[in-house]
Order: sequence, then C-alpha cells, then structure tokens
Amino acid sequence: MLKDQFRYLEDAGLLLNSPYVAALRHDRRVDLILSFDFAAYLLPYPLSLLGTCDPFETVFQAADYCKKAKIPFPRVDVPEEEKKKPKDFYVFKGENVPTVIHMPLFNVVNCG
Repeated sequence: MLKDQFRYLEDAGLLLNSPYVAALRHDRRVDLILSFDFAAYLLPYPLSLLGTCDPFETVFQAADYCKKAKIPFPRVDVPEEEKKKPKDFYVFKGENVPTVIHMPLFNVVNCG
C-alpha cells in the first residue's frame, strides 16, 4: 500500500510547454516523437485578435534546449513562407537523433 497520503505530479511540459525534456532522457532511448501543436496562428477574426501564436515555437525551443544541453535532437528547418502558413505535418530527422513528426493543428490543409 501507499505510505504517503498525497501524490505530487508535475506537468511534463512545464519547461517548454511540451514534454520534450522528459521524453528525451537518455535511459528512455526515444527514436520517434509525435509533436502536436495547437497554436491558433490561422484563426479567423475575431479570434485572431487574441494574438498570433507560432506553430513551431515548441519544436524550435526544444531544438535549442537540446543543443545547449547536448541532447540528441534533429535539426529543425522550416521554410520561411511556411512559418505563417504551415503544412499539415513535418518530419525532422538526422543521424543518431530521434525523428520528430511535428503536426500543427491549424494548417493550410485543415484550414485552407
């Protein structure tokens, strides 16, 4: 049985708003990450008044964090013209790094 009366949980996305760091611990041997982004960059008026969100922000932050922490992570290249009108998915891969399939929910396929 449990000795403690309480359990303490932590949001795995606390650092980067996505659980990359928790998933990329060396002992997990991760070779594929499915990355879903719900940034509402393409929302129509009046919802667009809430501001714009970068549908690649978390994957860029994860790549930057991993580079600084010397954690294997693929290079993330997104053509400039697709940053505001993303496709439905992107595959980032490389040698001896996990493959990241990044899927922005709001994209030109789903939203036109």
